Amino acid sequence: MKKSNNSLKAALFPRKCFICGDFTVSPYCLCDECSTKFNMIYETTCKSCGLTVNFCQCEEYCYHFESVVSAFKNEGAPQKGIYALKFGGKIDTANYYGEILSQIISKKYRGIDFDVITEIPMTAISKRGRGYNQAELIAKVIGKKLNIPHQSLLKKRMFVKTQHNLSRDDRFFNIFGKFKIANGVTIRGKRVLLCDDIKTTGATLDEAARILRLAGAKEVWCATALITYKF
Repeated sequence: MKKSNNSLKAALFPRKCFICGDFTVSPYCLCDECSTKFNMIYETTCKSCGLTVNFCQCEEYCYHFESVVSAFKNEGAPQKGIYALKFGGKIDTANYYGEILSQIISKKYRGIDFDVITEIPMTAISKRGRGYNQAELIAKVIGKKLNIPHQSLLKKRMFVKTQHNLSRDDRFFNIFGKFKIANGVTIRGKRVLLCDDIKTTGATLDEAARILRLAGAKEVWCATALITYKF
């Protein structure tokens, strides 16, 4: 019965590619042609900031997290897909990014046993307006794929100025003190996997990791769908 219901649902509501809009049978809502536009980052990257050697930021900043891994550069089709997820309501897109990140985490973080997976939070007003937190959706997919318990560990304080139009250094200053540990959360001695949709300068991940570490987290490792090279 369940199989027939799924078939009926697929017939009535066929999937569409989140890039071009054409119909597709892919469970990740990405057609074969558009999937060729998603080029994973295969170059050797810095184990700390997640960028390639020529773009490494580690001489400029000392991060509170252990490492960052990312699936794609923040450009082209991967960027368009994230924007469709964030601003276009294409929540099924999270399944694709979560699947790819799960593969990368399994490889690059091999041997690391995570106690919990969490995400960069949104303010309550922003989440209500959008209806979901895209980073949370991706984190839940990863958690399910890798059998890591998911928990929303952080809260974002209200009235935080947007980061979009700020300089690199101003981003670190603007986000400082804007996160807090959620009520009832206990993470002392735990190894945390922190997820977000895009790493730009690393300021948001760094501040979140700082708060998690202050709350007693043993280590904080990061994973993002996209990473920015041209800032």
